[in-house]
Amino acid sequence: MSSYKIKEIEILTGIKAHTLRVWEKRYNLLTPSRTNTKIRTYSDEDLKNLLNIAVLYEYGWKISKIAALNENEIATLVNKETKTIAASSTIVNLLIQSLINDNNFEFERILDESIVKEGFYSTYTENILPFLNRIGILWTTGSINVSQEHFASNLIRQKLISAIDKLETKPINGIDFILYTPEGEPHELSLLFYHYVLKKKGHSVFYLGTNVPEQDLYAIIESVKPKALVTSLVLSSDIENTLSYFKRLKKLGLPIYGKGWFVEHANLIKNGVINDINQLITV
Repeated sequence: MSSYKIKEIEILTGIKAHTLRVWEKRYNLLTPSRTNTKIRTYSDEDLKNLLNIAVLYEYGWKISKIAALNENEIATLVNKETKTIAASSTIVNLLIQSLINDNNFEFERILDESIVKEGFYSTYTENILPFLNRIGILWTTGSINVSQEHFASNLIRQKLISAIDKLETKPINGIDFILYTPEGEPHELSLLFYHYVLKKKGHSVFYLGTNVPEQDLYAIIESVKPKALVTSLVLSSDIENTLSYFKRLKKLGLPIYGKGWFVEHANLIKNGVINDINQLITV
């Protein structure tokens, strides 16, 4: 069984810590455990119930009415209310709930309905990205396992590829962007999203995927002569070697765009090593 601090619950459910405290005191909504130093801790069941409460609250239910229901009644109401998906915060909570409960059919239904209703770009930026950020906490607290994380990532990857395939492929008059990740970087979701947006904007994209060796990248650049490079860095850990790598690439005279945890961690944009990809993909 996992346990969560109130700040983690706040991030996972979208309910402010102050609000949680008020609800506990005024409505006896939850009775979290406390450590020897009086710090609140919440269980997996507390998290599931709060995710459901957050959904009903988004649908306009008053907290006083919700507090009068037991957990089974709350869950039943959520199933009834969410036949039609509403706000983005609701979608994120429902995705988390489905993942924790291993309900892959519900997870995909929620994603598909959001894509139909909001379009793929809005679904990814407003729902999928916040979901991916939140499951990092679920991973570190042991609330989800490797197979659950892989299921979510692979399904999102499938949706990205499907969205890319549905876009019109225009006649190529030169390659605008090569998209790739360096050797040792396996994370692909952000790169696929960049592919989707750039193709949607009418750019020609040469997609190499992940783990591209440096010399192979040089060979492709020489062959197709792109106007710029686009990358994503999450796992890199050696700042000095990464800086040397991009300094070698910059000698080719091509702009390099990117994003990712390590790009921000190493201040690669701030130091002028990489250009912010948001310059290209903001709609």
